[in-house]
Amino acid sequence: TSSIAMAVVQQVPGELPELIAFERVKCRYLRDGIIVNLEALIEAVDTCRRNIQSLVKNGISNVNVNLCGVRLKKEHGTTSLELRRKQEIKHKHLLQINRERLIEDDPEWSLVHSLPESYSVDDQVGLDSPIGLTGMTLTANVQQIFAPQKNIDNLLYAIQKCKMNVANIVADPLASAESLLTEDEREMGICILDFGGSVIQM
Repeated sequence: TSSIAMAVVQQVPGELPELIAFERVKCRYLRDGIIVNLEALIEAVDTCRRNIQSLVKNGISNVNVNLCGVRLKKEHGTTSLELRRKQEIKHKHLLQINRERLIEDDPEWSLVHSLPESYSVDDQVGLDSPIGLTGMTLTANVQQIFAPQKNIDNLLYAIQKCKMNVANIVADPLASAESLLTEDEREMGICILDFGGSVIQM
């Protein structure tokens, strides 16, 4: 919350991503998770982009945003999808069920992540992946993370003012876990304690 940082990463399929450029610009624009100086944020993002642009050949247009310093809310529960007839479960069905919100549409909260923990197809439960199975009822045990809509809107506006498009928004605690923990470590129950400004409301 005290600076803007931008990293350019190059990834070859099948290999680990490689960091090819990094830049950080000091900027105090947040207070209690609220953007209090939008002009300063826009200036810092644009400065960061221009500085890092001199280090890479290709232009920077699409970015992934690490959402930090913003109060997050977590919900845990199940979502379900009733199919018209018994049919094969496909990726489009998973996308549809993971878009279902655990809480009713609330203009104050934006769904940032829907993380499936397990699936069920009819009476088959505890599935890691239901792809290829047939059934009429698909159910997912999910954990969903929400962020205040006003924070998302201001952040998107600032980045768009810098002539960049947001491809994805990633909550900071999740980004840390995905970056530092292997799949085996997650299955063993190893977790990361994040002592920082990011807070998930339990």
